[in-house]
Amino acid sequence: MTSAVSYLRVATTHYPDDPELRSLIAELLAGSADFADLWNSQDVRIDHHVRQVVQHPQVGSIELDFDILTVPERGQQVVIFTAEPGSSAYQNLQLLKVIGTRLTDVAG
Repeated sequence: MTSAVSYLRVATTHYPDDPELRSLIAELLAGSADFADLWNSQDVRIDHHVRQVVQHPQVGSIELDFDILTVPERGQQVVIFTAEPGSSAYQNLQLLKVIGTRLTDVAG
């Protein structure tokens, strides 16, 4: 979460008058004590490669690596999530592909 707060802080320096950004930050400050603590700390830490655990309602915890590719002059980023082949996270992602396909078949 620290990185996400840091990215928001950087975004406010690039777009200081953006009303949607200001609204989002106000909403997060009002709704999350954790966010408020991180925001008020003034800490800026930008990670470009991190491991993160995602909680999925059907398969549980999935530990993923993510890399962030940045194009600073355009204010754009690409976030790529990956799992080590053969790991439990990789197997859970494969299971989600099957679950998603089945849900699509049922809905269609």
